Amino acid sequence: MSRVGRNDPCPCGSGKKYKKCCLAKERDAAREAKAEGEATMRSFEWLADNFHGAMDEAREEQFYAALEDEARSDIPQLPVYLLETLERNTYEFFLAEGTLEVDGEQRTTQELLLGAGGPQMEPAERRRMEELFSRPLGLYRVEESRRGEGTWLQDTLGREKPERLWVAEVEGAEEFPQGLLLATRVVPGGGVPGDPGRFDGGLMPFTPSCHEALCQELLEKLGNVSDPAEARAVTGRTIVDAWMRQLAVMGRSTEDPEPRQALPQIPRQEIWDLEATLERWSYRDWADQPIEELGGNTPRQTVHTKRGRPAVIALLEAYQEMAQAAAEEDGRKPLSFDFLWQSVGLTPPSPAG
Repeated sequence: MSRVGRNDPCPCGSGKKYKKCCLAKERDAAREAKAEGEATMRSFEWLADNFHGAMDEAREEQFYAALEDEARSDIPQLPVYLLETLERNTYEFFLAEGTLEVDGEQRTTQELLLGAGGPQMEPAERRRMEELFSRPLGLYRVEESRRGEGTWLQDTLGREKPERLWVAEVEGAEEFPQGLLLATRVVPGGGVPGDPGRFDGGLMPFTPSCHEALCQELLEKLGNVSDPAEARAVTGRTIVDAWMRQLAVMGRSTEDPEPRQALPQIPRQEIWDLEATLERWSYRDWADQPIEELGGNTPRQTVHTKRGRPAVIALLEAYQEMAQAAAEEDGRKPLSFDFLWQSVGLTPPSPAG
């Protein structure tokens, strides 16, 4: 399905034009998500500035504990965009679920940030952190994804009401493959296209080869857990451990096929498909981010100027050339950057040949 135009009928079925209905809501949601991301980063930086040593120890214990030394050496081999995704997932998870040893006692990040002695926060920033602490990490299966509209998700843990959720598309990101398993936080909304939910924070997708094992591991670990706080901790820890093991596999060279101990065996095509999903996701804020090649301006700002438009086009063409070269080296299909062209109102070029 093609991207919804401003003058097209709104996908929610209201009968109104898209620009008179859900477009404004989706733009407001995008601005809100950007502000939330900035508030999250400021909170993380405050923790790092005030508890630097404890942060390093906690990061090692709470995010890398599942990996043996040999597997840890594979992580730095990941592409830059995957390392950036890992960094974002690390601080988002740590803010929502982490603990720090302070003066010999374990303190939650919630206590440190919102309690006495925490950082000065604007009311909106404080609300943001309260929402993050209240929203547990979930596990969702993609039922259907519609380009330019959104995604139907199934809550595999059965914690959301309704369990089938409609989540608005993140601007600049393409649809997710059907069947993909996503570990993320979701603001539910009304669960229908007219009242969409939205993704909140980081994203940890899993390949099909990891689905059954992860779900089974969660069911086994949660089987006798009745306390909600303990269930949240067990779920988060299990998901992160599985995500890190999967990343270690993705960081391995194709020239080193020997399996690592305790790491999942994932077909190369599944890894490539997952890499494409994560690379698209890494560009979700691209249109509104300052770009050095554009003089520190955003693509959305630059594309509307006489000199800027050719510069944005040249940048997009360079992205595609690099993706083509990487794909040829790996023997796979290149990532299409059509979604980036569309995110700034440009028509993607027709495929060569």
